[in-house]
Amino acid sequence: MSTVELSGVSHAYGRTQALSDVSITVEPGEVVAVTGPSGCGKSTLLMLAAGVLRAQSGRITVAGTDLTGADDASRARLRRREVGLVLQFGQLVPDLSVRDNVALPLLLGGHRPADARAAADGWLERVGLDVEPDTLPADLSGGQAQLAAGARALVAGPRLLLADEPTASLDATSGRALLDLLVTTTVQAGGSVVLVSHDNAVAARADREIRLRRGTVAHQVALS
Repeated sequence: MSTVELSGVSHAYGRTQALSDVSITVEPGEVVAVTGPSGCGKSTLLMLAAGVLRAQSGRITVAGTDLTGADDASRARLRRREVGLVLQFGQLVPDLSVRDNVALPLLLGGHRPADARAAADGWLERVGLDVEPDTLPADLSGGQAQLAAGARALVAGPRLLLADEPTASLDATSGRALLDLLVTTTVQAGGSVVLVSHDNAVAARADREIRLRRGTVAHQVALS
């Protein structure tokens, strides 16, 4: 069973067509890079696969769940249980500590708070974020917020990890370390990774590149 499958998916913002009849399949253990110029639909594709956006036409299946007719609560549960999401600017909850931001998927999933926060502390250490766990997001640099977002994406052991420019705010060494952790952890557990990036070094970590142009798939090519 594919980890994620988009079939004939289209999505528009008003009169602006973001995606047109896009069909993509990502298999378990596969790392896919989605590339293309700004405005070609890369981030929209990621948000649709995460269930944040609802496709206006077509069908999307993630980890065996059909998102086409799923309500908001079902889509939110899927994200908590099966999807890890890393966005370019971290997108942390501003009034929660770093620890609770990372623990949030587990807390919302019903885990004991002490266990969820212990898991969060472990992942904060693994991504190399050396700040006090009670620090608020406003006191983090852009790179630190991105590391925290990486830890949050991994804490629940996702079957699908979606990353939009996951190293953009990091220096080369820290970015490479975070990318290695995101990819290796997810793939070794049998999950899949979809990376959106303009950085060739990030795309080079993929098994396959899907290039978008004006909201359509321009080409797909195996990289390894």
